[in-house]
Amino acid sequence: MKLLLFFILIISLPSFAKINHDDPKWLKLLRYQKGLTGYTSEVDSKEFFFHKEGKTNPDKELNATLNAFSEKENRCRFPARAIILDRAQNLEIDCPEYKKFIDKVNLKSVSLIFSSYFIEKPASAFGHTFFRLRSKDSGKYNNELLDYGVDYSAQVTTNNPLLYGIYGIIGGFKGNFKMMPYYYKVREYNDTESRDLWDYELNFNEDDLRLFMAHLYEMNQAYFDYFYFTENCSYHILEFVDAIRPDWKLMEDLDLFVPPVQTIYALFKEKNIVRDVNFRPSLYKNIEYRLKSLNTDEKSTFEKLVEDKIKLEQTDNVKVIDAYSDYLDFKYSPFFTQKNSPEYAEFNDKKYDVNLKRSQIEQESETLSFEGEKKMAPEKGHETKRIRIAPFYRDHKIGGEFEYRFSFHDFMDKKAGFIPFSSTEMGRIETNFYDDKFRLDNFTVVSVDAIRPLSELSNSLSWRFSFGLRDYRPTIKQEYAPFVDISLGQAVSFGNFAMALFLRAENSYWGTFDRDLRIGLGPEILVIYNNDQWSMKINFKRLHFYSQLDRYRSLLELEMRYHVSKNAGISVGYERETSFDDKYVTNFYWHF
Repeated sequence: MKLLLFFILIISLPSFAKINHDDPKWLKLLRYQKGLTGYTSEVDSKEFFFHKEGKTNPDKELNATLNAFSEKENRCRFPARAIILDRAQNLEIDCPEYKKFIDKVNLKSVSLIFSSYFIEKPASAFGHTFFRLRSKDSGKYNNELLDYGVDYSAQVTTNNPLLYGIYGIIGGFKGNFKMMPYYYKVREYNDTESRDLWDYELNFNEDDLRLFMAHLYEMNQAYFDYFYFTENCSYHILEFVDAIRPDWKLMEDLDLFVPPVQTIYALFKEKNIVRDVNFRPSLYKNIEYRLKSLNTDEKSTFEKLVEDKIKLEQTDNVKVIDAYSDYLDFKYSPFFTQKNSPEYAEFNDKKYDVNLKRSQIEQESETLSFEGEKKMAPEKGHETKRIRIAPFYRDHKIGGEFEYRFSFHDFMDKKAGFIPFSSTEMGRIETNFYDDKFRLDNFTVVSVDAIRPLSELSNSLSWRFSFGLRDYRPTIKQEYAPFVDISLGQAVSFGNFAMALFLRAENSYWGTFDRDLRIGLGPEILVIYNNDQWSMKINFKRLHFYSQLDRYRSLLELEMRYHVSKNAGISVGYERETSFDDKYVTNFYWHF
């Protein structure tokens, strides 16, 4: 009788397959990485594992999971594991909370969203990625704001910017996945930060979608140590996709440092991973296109409306009213969440008036076309690491330069996929061989150029910033000193052309002279042209140094570059600097 009861108990348990512990699905789902000493999971929360050695032993964790799954409660905690261990592939995970979660999302498809670069916020200067979960309801009502967004982000525990930077680099924050209404993400990126959203719909089948939701549910119990340069938002978002579809092998070619755009490149290494690409323009881009569609008279009327020189009743031009409506959305977007502020009340009054006026005119709004933007989509950008080899001629001698840039883009690179006229570089090392000597010239830790041309919508300052270590004696004994260079000014642009005038400050700590701090101050002019086939730069600065014998230093740099391909270029350059002979250089660039 006891034997019979035991047999009944056994056959009443769910049937699970005994897969091998090194099965890619198992390893990917639990985020195991193989190192010199064996496997280690990137998940850092103990609650994610059934076995006390589960973090480092996928075999023991697999056996412990199989034993634990005899209890329904454990299967409900980890439905994705239950799915991949289910032998019959038809196990109904009968868990009320899980079913509620599934019904709430009502998933139709999954997109990976790339939020374009936001150079004013260092943590977002490289872009950002997250998921959009498209529900069947949003398709039914044609309203994407009914969807959900899933973000991977750090749980920030300090307001101190220095500690924020340090913790972000050394893994001092916990990172986890969060689901929220998609309109929160639209408001944050599209409206408030003026960032375009690129939507890459993944080619998931029904089984993939089921596993995706199950894995998202069990990820509620996981956190990871957050590393800004390596295990960052984009790394974990792509790793999530990799766990659902290990056969796509998305993680294989990623470097240690993972700029978000590299994860977008990974989606395009095979043709069948991205089903569709869509573009959601930012508020700024929307109003920019509206203004471009106005003729001179219409633009004049728009400007009078903005300056309150005329009333809405004085125009029935739909293009002008639509532009004005979009302008209000853009101007007041920082106050959308500040409902008690006077600006929010002012916005509501004006928006009510413009909506009322618009409702009285029976004419459809002009449909804006953003097809041109797709030619510059993020996936069309160059690789982010770069080397430069440059033979040069100076003072009747031939020398050579070698540069390695760890990341990411400068305004002379091919501009497709990046912000026009802007640079974000990290880890740039410059060396040279000249006069039978090999020298390290410069190690730039960070260099950012934010050229923000004046427009009807923005009068923001343009700026340049860099810091690192520099050799201040390029012709005699080497003398290194840390430096911080800052330029602040205004820029204008016309199509592919931009010109900026700055006040520049250069300073460094230099222990050789009587005064340790070396400070230079003076004007700087920067001219840029980049039509994505070739680019040109003229940069001139004249600085007064307050603690040196050579009190003035001038530098003129000219460069013209031809983009041979997306990842290769060649240029010629000329450099004239106080106290030095003219320098002529040819550069060969290669991104990889």
